Amino acid sequence: MTGKGNLIAELRREAGFTQRSLAEALHITDKAVSKWERGLSLPDVSLLPKLSLLLDADMSLLLAPDGARPHEGWKGLIDLRSYDVDLRQKVYDKPMVYFMLTHYLLLDVREICVLCSEENRRYLEQEIFSEFGFRFTFRFESVQGADLMIMNRPCFLFGSDLTHQFQGAMVSGSLMKLVPENMFVPFLFCPAEFTVLYAKNPEYLYETATPRTLGRGMVCLEMDDVDTLMEIASFVRLYQKGSRLLIGSLEEIAYKKGRIDARRLLEIADTVPYGEALKNLLKEAT
Repeated sequence: MTGKGNLIAELRREAGFTQRSLAEALHITDKAVSKWERGLSLPDVSLLPKLSLLLDADMSLLLAPDGARPHEGWKGLIDLRSYDVDLRQKVYDKPMVYFMLTHYLLLDVREICVLCSEENRRYLEQEIFSEFGFRFTFRFESVQGADLMIMNRPCFLFGSDLTHQFQGAMVSGSLMKLVPENMFVPFLFCPAEFTVLYAKNPEYLYETATPRTLGRGMVCLEMDDVDTLMEIASFVRLYQKGSRLLIGSLEEIAYKKGRIDARRLLEIADTVPYGEALKNLLKEAT
């Protein structure tokens, strides 16, 4: 299997497709998908837009010649120094920090520096986070000199194709900020050569970074006051009830990525309010 073939196979599995179901969605044969994954052929250019949507991957990633994942080598930085928040606080059915960390886990960015209070640090040092695959540090020096995906505030960001958008920012290789329409800047993608400047003047980097507008359909709210947290909780409740899908479930992502097994998922399901939804994941997989 070539690098490109391995990439397509990995993206397909993460998106929950078999070779046959992906082929049916693209109106081609499963033999064609098998050939892509074995490195015997490449997807036709006409299929790339739909393939990128199905696999939740930026088209630049599928066109990359070596099949490398854009997040490889990237680290995370969550900078909460200007905010007095409790990451343990429940937002409907999950701790606040779960909604922040899902963006990183979906991209396999698991080494994250969190600049936060001592209370939040003790909470993040719990074993469950290492089970999910995270490796937290709490000093900026631990990530300086690395490509950084930076979240500069405790924010709830939800919308379609977010992972796709993040991958595109990584592939660009430039200093880029993602901006929902008419809202604040929640993420900065900072190549390694700029990270030393972040320690000295983060505001300058946010001002000079190339903006990439996320467009309509995004929900982007700061999780820093009671009223907003109540609004987010109501949104999560209505969405999960109406769609029967989970928002911000680190357990679901960790299971689908092979970080935890079915037995451990069942154990966790008995301890969380959305346990039945987690158990349904196992039913759907059988």
